[in-house]
Amino acid sequence: MTGAANELLLRRHFVFNRLQHYAIEYDTSKFAGSDAVQLKRALAAGKLDEVPPGRREMETSMEFQWLAALSLTQLSSNPELFVQKRFLDPSGALAPQKLDARKLVTVEYSGSQGNFAARLVLAVIPVEGLYAIGARSEPHQVFISRNVELVWAAAGITEIRNARPLSLAQAKADAEELHKRLPELANIAADAEHRHSRLLNSDNYSPSPVRQYTVDSPTLNGVTCPDTRRLSFCISAAESEVDPPHRIYQASFDFRVAKGVMILSPSLRTLYTFCRQKLGDDVPSKAREYDSDPEDDSDDEEASASGSQPGFKRRASAALGGSVRARKRARRTRVPLKYHVLLRYRETRAGVIHYHTEEGMLKFVDEEQLEFSARIDLSPYLGLKVELTGRKVCDVEEVPTDKWRDFTRARYDQENAARLRLL
Repeated sequence: MTGAANELLLRRHFVFNRLQHYAIEYDTSKFAGSDAVQLKRALAAGKLDEVPPGRREMETSMEFQWLAALSLTQLSSNPELFVQKRFLDPSGALAPQKLDARKLVTVEYSGSQGNFAARLVLAVIPVEGLYAIGARSEPHQVFISRNVELVWAAAGITEIRNARPLSLAQAKADAEELHKRLPELANIAADAEHRHSRLLNSDNYSPSPVRQYTVDSPTLNGVTCPDTRRLSFCISAAESEVDPPHRIYQASFDFRVAKGVMILSPSLRTLYTFCRQKLGDDVPSKAREYDSDPEDDSDDEEASASGSQPGFKRRASAALGGSVRARKRARRTRVPLKYHVLLRYRETRAGVIHYHTEEGMLKFVDEEQLEFSARIDLSPYLGLKVELTGRKVCDVEEVPTDKWRDFTRARYDQENAARLRLL
């Protein structure tokens, strides 16, 4: 198995979660131990072969219903799904009734969508009897039709004479050439860049993690999703009596394929205590190693920085002692850059709540707290240590729409039972 799969098996809830999700009955006393042991016993008992057929059909049906409810505008960010819904029948062949042979479909897109045109053209190529080509000048457009002459004429190509037909091989070669010519544009939209720059140059900006961010992630951007919204992330202050630098923050995030909540704090111990006492929730007993950053808060590092060495007695010096106390005071008052994260989320495609608490680490680039990088777990759907980068784009605080209690085991059981009743 891959390293990511092996790491998932170290999470004791993974196998139980899968068995429960597919409504498989099992005796918990026979599945004790690590997830690796549980998986072996589940395989030996044939439990993983007992997935009810209706369960998979239900998930497929839910996905089709979700796609059917989306408009073509929403689907336009995903060329493959756009072609599937707009031109094809359920078998994947061209549906003539969806497109008249004398009609030309024009799809417009913004320059910030990068290689959209090439992806759309390449999605059309395998469809027999359907042709597409991108415009060679502004505005950004792709032309699609069952009539190849209409496509080439709309794109301003005049080489076709006497209604000469265009073969599939020629169309593919042209699309591949177009794909090579299209430049990769920046992921950050122009408006987000402008808003970030305005905050950066503002005279009255006060450093704080609170506010709205635009997020970029190679992993999340690579997941097929028809949603056109950008990845968003909003941090607000949580109701907590803890004083800085161990203040508690809450965040809501919408990564298109995953939507949920986070709890953040510079102190992992404070974070666990808050979740247990304020939220009445269990959290992992021990955080995994995400970052070995030397700025981690620990008295051992402070002692090391003071010049003490193992095997030698520390000299009793008033000046030295004062220096250590001054450094500790400075450390207590500085702006924290690193925040531990606990999160829960809903996988939006199937609508399934992931109620097990995941972990992560978020670190701001500097004390201005305008940009951050993060690594978070979004298992089992999206993987472990998913990398994110964020840039603050708005200095107005938003109230999170989702709450921690919306992602509990009780809510999962309630929704799961409702789905199973539909089988």
